[in-house]
Amino acid sequence: MKLLILDADLTATTVTLTALTEASLSDMDAKLISGTDKIVRYSAMAGSGDYTPDDQTGGTGFWIFHAAPLLELQDDSYDHAANSKTNVSSNLILFRDYVRNLCVTHIQYKYLVTQQLTTKLWTNCTADEKDFLVTLGAKEDGMARAADETNKIAFIKSHLSLATDALAKLELAHRWGFSHEEIALSYSEIIHSHKLHDVIAQYLTYSDRADFIQNLIPVFALLKEGFISNEEDGIDGFVDLVNSTNSYSGVGNLGLADLGYFLDSGNLTDFKADLLLLVEQGDIS
Repeated sequence: MKLLILDADLTATTVTLTALTEASLSDMDAKLISGTDKIVRYSAMAGSGDYTPDDQTGGTGFWIFHAAPLLELQDDSYDHAANSKTNVSSNLILFRDYVRNLCVTHIQYKYLVTQQLTTKLWTNCTADEKDFLVTLGAKEDGMARAADETNKIAFIKSHLSLATDALAKLELAHRWGFSHEEIALSYSEIIHSHKLHDVIAQYLTYSDRADFIQNLIPVFALLKEGFISNEEDGIDGFVDLVNSTNSYSGVGNLGLADLGYFLDSGNLTDFKADLLLLVEQGDIS
């Protein structure tokens, strides 16, 4: 996915923002100040605010923070240039401040951030971006978990001026707890979503649907109650449930093919792909 903003809503700096003449503005015009990553809205009647137009007269007319987001998410195939929009996906601070409300679940949010991080890379992130990634628990695709943990411990130790690696590791564990809780809530949302049940109903016979839910729920339930150590194990458990010819030790379910489900329509490959899309990308809209 791409994070886009209309070209006309971009302002390079606070200098170019305040240089906009009041005559050229309409009440409630909004801008993204790229130098601060803040969105502001112009209020023609305001008697105070965060930025004052250079040609302000009469003591009214100010730019004010905390406007509604101007950003939008579009599929990668969307032609943003043809629609006069700028791709700002590499700015992870915009994701931190504005994108969560554009996502249906925390899993979807984390998935989108991970996409951008994998392109940008940890080494190219600012300190504020790294701090956000630590709290979110996001890592580059393909990076070993041990290497990711080493990077984050070193960053936390330096960023927070901690005396030892042990203290940094404790801080990392504390933040991981926040991420774990949000992921668990997302799994609960998915398991109760109409989207999941629509997928099940699309492929399975009526008699197999209840059985499938009975075999699916333990993965989410164990994760939600904290008996599976992290969200990656939860996803792995679900993938094994869908794909594997072996039992998953943490849950004890065989794969779909082994369980002998009869597809009412479609094929097993498409069914598994639709299920994994929900779990790994979290889009239940």
